[in-house]
Amino acid sequence: MNQTDTRRIPTNRHLSEARWRLLGQVLRHRDRGQTVEELAEALSVSRNAVQQHVTSLERDGLLRVLGHRTTGGRPGRAFTLTEAALELFPRSYAKLADDMLRNVRELFGESGLDQMLVKMADEVANELEPRLAGKQGGERIAEVAAILHELGYEASVDEGGRLLAANCVFHRLAHSSQAVCRYDHVLLRRLLGDEVDQLACITDGSAACVFTLR
Repeated sequence: MNQTDTRRIPTNRHLSEARWRLLGQVLRHRDRGQTVEELAEALSVSRNAVQQHVTSLERDGLLRVLGHRTTGGRPGRAFTLTEAALELFPRSYAKLADDMLRNVRELFGESGLDQMLVKMADEVANELEPRLAGKQGGERIAEVAAILHELGYEASVDEGGRLLAANCVFHRLAHSSQAVCRYDHVLLRRLLGDEVDQLACITDGSAACVFTLR
């Protein structure tokens, strides 16, 4: 998807079991794709039900047409996964990210790590800011919480309008480097459009990192 596409891609936690099974079937045959008829047979589901799921998944940017072929005596489109769909399947990104950042710090010091994380935060913010266009106040905070949740922070907004992040995406490194918290601050400042204060941190034993607007 290009940067002008504003569709929100569902995360795996938002997919129904039926659609998750369908994506898994397409994943196993993504080199040649799967038609609606093939999916219906493989999943033991009616053709109409599969067609509804396929239409929805294609609309959400998770399936794309790979080609056309005839199955079961009727011509049909063969679908494969998009890059966005592939990213829904498990990856070992957490360990890779921790190892990469640890090596950056060993090679370039704390200052080098800080500079890299700030640059990463700016790039993430640049990509996500279009989703916040026109949103202010509580609506903007709620959307930022949704974004953080999609990034793996397990984020929410409490009754006082504070942002809570129950998961640290760089958990292991955060215990030994303040640069990781700097990443969070830069990202939140860009997304919220204002300075933020951190009231609590997971690395200090709190149940969640807590942020509030100044």
